[in-house]
Amino acid sequence: NYEFTDDAGNKLNMTLLDYLSKGGIGDTLLTNFLIGNYNNKEIMKKALLDIQNALNSSDVNTYKGNMIVNDTYFYSSGLASICFETMFNGPFLYNGSPSLINELFSQFEIESKPIVPYIATNVSGLSYPVKVEIMGNTRFYDYKSTDDIDLSGLIDENISLIASAVLNKDKAVTIDDIFPLKNILVKEAAKEDCISNNKINVVVAYYGGAKNNSLLVMDELEYKFNSENIAVSLVDEYLTLQNTSNNYMTIMKDIMVKCVTVVTGFEPFEFVCVNGTYLYGESPSLSDLITNSKERYLYGK
Repeated sequence: NYEFTDDAGNKLNMTLLDYLSKGGIGDTLLTNFLIGNYNNKEIMKKALLDIQNALNSSDVNTYKGNMIVNDTYFYSSGLASICFETMFNGPFLYNGSPSLINELFSQFEIESKPIVPYIATNVSGLSYPVKVEIMGNTRFYDYKSTDDIDLSGLIDENISLIASAVLNKDKAVTIDDIFPLKNILVKEAAKEDCISNNKINVVVAYYGGAKNNSLLVMDELEYKFNSENIAVSLVDEYLTLQNTSNNYMTIMKDIMVKCVTVVTGFEPFEFVCVNGTYLYGESPSLSDLITNSKERYLYGK
């Protein structure tokens, strides 16, 4: 059994399957989250994280991958130099909760095919973590304009196309609506002095949704830098979308946006960003690359 929270903030002790059963307490709570029917955001957030805690309960702490990155220069990524993935692990993938998703989207078709043809069952889970050690003369020249942050390397999705089709394009939906990671990241990074002249350098991205236990080790890195860990919570962002509109299209758009976390899970994404003036305005030098290559050859680094 796990400890859960209901709409009123009461504590409940029951199995995950019973809590998320169709028409049950968790199913109703998730439906209220989607339609914006809640008065207390903190209670709703606690209830969602209780569900995620139960879904994350599998023991996958053993590292299944181990990589050493030595004397390497990172430059010109779409989002981050190093990305740690994790499986999506939301309640909808566990047993199709909330049932509202199937009931609602099974009414819609694209190219004569239903959007949600099957109820998901036990296709959630956790990824085994990996360990990456960066060492030696490894450097991150990976500054990019905040406008040029590209989420396509992080998320491959088509729900924005589906949403736009369902809404008859009256309310265009983009990846930045579905995954507003970019805007939140830039806003939070600015607070931590990680933005220089509208440019950002993201060393690591830890995928969220499910628990991500992967590890980055920098103990033997020669060219050290100051950094900040910035958590981006889609749950916090979506909890601001409460039902204050009578416009059908607006309500539907909000539901579709929130469906993402019900599938991915409610854990935040985390980004490690450099701050200060670390390598700002610089680029990898050919002479340094040649020197690194010679040292590797001569000394077996």
